[in-house]
Amino acid sequence: MFTISIEKNNFYLKKNDKIISFLNDIEYKCEPFYNMICEIPKDTSAKMEINLNMDFNPIIQDTINGNPRFYSYGNIHWNYGAIPQTFEDSKHIFEETGLPGDGDPIDIIDIGTKKFNIGEIIKVKVLGVVPLIDEGETDWKIIGININDNNFNNYNDINDINKEEINRILDWFKNYKYNSKGIINEIAMDGKLQNKQFAKKIINIGHFHWVKKVKKKL
Repeated sequence: MFTISIEKNNFYLKKNDKIISFLNDIEYKCEPFYNMICEIPKDTSAKMEINLNMDFNPIIQDTINGNPRFYSYGNIHWNYGAIPQTFEDSKHIFEETGLPGDGDPIDIIDIGTKKFNIGEIIKVKVLGVVPLIDEGETDWKIIGININDNNFNNYNDINDINKEEINRILDWFKNYKYNSKGIINEIAMDGKLQNKQFAKKIINIGHFHWVKKVKKKL
């Protein structure tokens, strides 16, 4: 049903040969799971992201000083992406952090073993969330696992993830900007990952902000 078209290194989503928006035209939720747009496949370092300013919101590579951006902290360990139809409103102050959202869709990682491709739409079970503070903004990082992973039934909440993986997640999000920007991020809420119930609340807030700020303009 969905295909990916690459034009000038930009990735566009097509449905029945018609270009549609990664952000606006894919449902954020597919009960009891959520949809994830894969922006950065696991074990890669190119910083790809949904562009909010271009028509149809293609996935493009971010830049620093006009040059393509790569993670200098090394390859990311998980499939990384965004939840469609969500938006972290930069005018909304989150009570848990005391800081505004970063103005982007809500980020999500899939901790499963399979490597997905740029633009793939993945159904995931939500497990928890990293309450990240990134350059003075609230930048929630949802943690999930794709529904076809061999460990899918073994993970139902944040406490099911082993301590080594939890530490790796915290380390990555605190340090991934250090070499390129000299920034060490903070983890709010006493430096702890939050459970799936809290994560789903954050997703619902993000969807509400999308409806309020984005959908009205469509």
